[in-house]
Amino acid sequence: MTSRSRQIHTLARKLGTVAGVEVEALYTRTEWDLTWSNGPSLDSMRGMIAQHAPGLDISIFRLRRIEQADALAVQAVRFFRSNPQADQYRDRSSINWQLGDQKRGDGS
Repeated sequence: MTSRSRQIHTLARKLGTVAGVEVEALYTRTEWDLTWSNGPSLDSMRGMIAQHAPGLDISIFRLRRIEQADALAVQAVRFFRSNPQADQYRDRSSINWQLGDQKRGDGS
């Protein structure tokens, strides 16, 4: 294992601890994949990488957030429980902007 590989695997463990989800690091011959499920958004993970590995070039990573269907339901329940104005979203058509990129796993 190279020192770069050790550094990235150590970072993945650190990110997992900070984010509260398992973060997997995998080298794909051209870049490193960092993959996690149902955790922080892509932007949040970028920020955590910058904070915990400031000298590491983030462009070497392909960040992949996998979202399981039940995670979106849990987020919606949390949103409605914590928002007294939730009645305005009864039709559920306008909640997508509230969930933001939590709904998307590919950053699009």
